[in-house]
Amino acid sequence: MNDNGYGQPNPGFGNYQGQSNPAYVNYQGQPNPGYVNYQVQPNEGYVNYQVPNRSSLLEMKRENIKNHLNTNFPTIITCVYAFLFIAIGLSAIGLQAALISNMALNYQIGNGIWGGFFAIVNGLIKLNMGW
Repeated sequence: MNDNGYGQPNPGFGNYQGQSNPAYVNYQGQPNPGYVNYQVQPNEGYVNYQVPNRSSLLEMKRENIKNHLNTNFPTIITCVYAFLFIAIGLSAIGLQAALISNMALNYQIGNGIWGGFFAIVNGLIKLNMGW
């Protein structure tokens, strides 16, 4: 008899002596009336799924991202920020032009011109994304 080291039966393991055990697995191959005899069966009732190749998988991901962006992209907010950035860029160029005409302190650096140019380009890119 299987015991747990204290002389008592150990119900947590199989019956290694080969007696019929209705609650646990019989490792000697005798019939076990407590359980069904499980055998590997062919794959019935399931779809035979084939893994797509890498290019078709990437194409599926692209389509999924496009569909997600078409339904969830914040076009109104993007357009508002685009016009805001274009206005900031134009005002930076205009303020730099005023500094140059008045010969204010450090007018020759031209931060407003190149900073305004980058703001306008940023706004145009955002506007292109929004529409």
